[in-house]
Amino acid sequence: MRVPTTIFVFSVEGRIKPKMNPTRIGSLLWKRDLRSCIQICARFSSAVPNNDSAIENGANKQGRNGSSRKMWKAAEELAVFPPALLGTAGNKTEVIEFDKVFPDLVRMLTETPPESIGSPSPPANRQYFGKVLQYNVASGKKNRGLATVLSYKMLAPPEEQTRENQLLARIMGWCLEFFHASLLVAQDTVDKAKHRRDRPSWHMVLQEDYGEKATAAAFNDAGLIKSGVYQILKTYFSKKPYYTDVMELFLEMSQRHNLGQCLDLEARADKSMSMHTMERYMTIVRNKTAHHSFRGPVSLALFMCGNRDQETHRQVKFIQTEMAQFFQVQSNFLDCFGDSKARRPGLDIQQGKVTWLSVVACQRASPQQLKLLQECYGQDDPEKVALVRDLYIDLELPFMYKIYGDHCYDLICNQIQQNTKNLPHKLFFKFMEKIYGRKRE
Repeated sequence: MRVPTTIFVFSVEGRIKPKMNPTRIGSLLWKRDLRSCIQICARFSSAVPNNDSAIENGANKQGRNGSSRKMWKAAEELAVFPPALLGTAGNKTEVIEFDKVFPDLVRMLTETPPESIGSPSPPANRQYFGKVLQYNVASGKKNRGLATVLSYKMLAPPEEQTRENQLLARIMGWCLEFFHASLLVAQDTVDKAKHRRDRPSWHMVLQEDYGEKATAAAFNDAGLIKSGVYQILKTYFSKKPYYTDVMELFLEMSQRHNLGQCLDLEARADKSMSMHTMERYMTIVRNKTAHHSFRGPVSLALFMCGNRDQETHRQVKFIQTEMAQFFQVQSNFLDCFGDSKARRPGLDIQQGKVTWLSVVACQRASPQQLKLLQECYGQDDPEKVALVRDLYIDLELPFMYKIYGDHCYDLICNQIQQNTKNLPHKLFFKFMEKIYGRKRE
């Protein structure tokens, strides 16, 4: 496990020191939740003088260019945390076994028609469905699916981990991968994102055959992929005692994601950026990210083990939601300052998304800086995106992110120890270590 770093915060008796003299973190902060940690970072940001105020006070002798160079270097260093120490969601052997299941699922979906249809679909349709699945489902990192298998192996008693049950755990993991892929296809289409996983997004692939109808076709394919989830569940799990629980969880995850998307799209339409608040941001994260990416793998495994205890599932939901918030803030930072070769930085800025960076920037920007942010944010213009990124640098958000990351890592590890009774702590630490050193897809 990672050795905790020495943590410093600029506070005394819960208040931010105006002169920013560092004091060692007190025991009180260890008891704070993740939202408090984020609020501390936001308060820290407002206490740090930005370039505008420094210039007004005649204190900035170095000038904008020298300051920006230093901050850009800091941002590059912070874009990737130290590498994970506990490995990936699954070892190489498990990855191989997991991948072996996919062709059988594709074959089942493309060759076996739903009972309501009664006859096989035309060969062209089956071939197209297979192409959709191969491009969008099989190409991912499979973190959520492998995490489902890992969770099952760590939660189920050894005597229950038969060959058949391990196969069912892999199939359940693929259901989560199908579900996630359907959300990504829809998300990329809404965002007009050109790349996903270092290659063209699905709606871009469809441009050649569908032209201006590619958007409609991509949305239809997203629904097609999601329909595969429920067909797989019915085929392999309909006679299992946990079938209803699993179906209800997938339906809840779908509904919550759509609700989060509604909040996200509503805020994007607000050019004043008044909706870029921490409360809205956290609500979006809890709905769009937490349930299927973090809660899903563990809750599905618990159901497969016959565990329907409400308190146990509540603990999982709490810890995994906290972890998802950390994950999403990291994603926001990597989108702006990461080193992805396939996608240009700042897509969140271009698309006008509510992000941790935009929220904190709005909190501490001067009136002039806020006006610049409102004029440039959400614009498909590389120069305006660059201006927003420079503003983030001027507001010292990379430094804040580093403080946030260190605090949250240790806070979540502490919460795992305190709030996961009767559950293996090692499982949650594996989740944490997996996301701690990740890079942007």
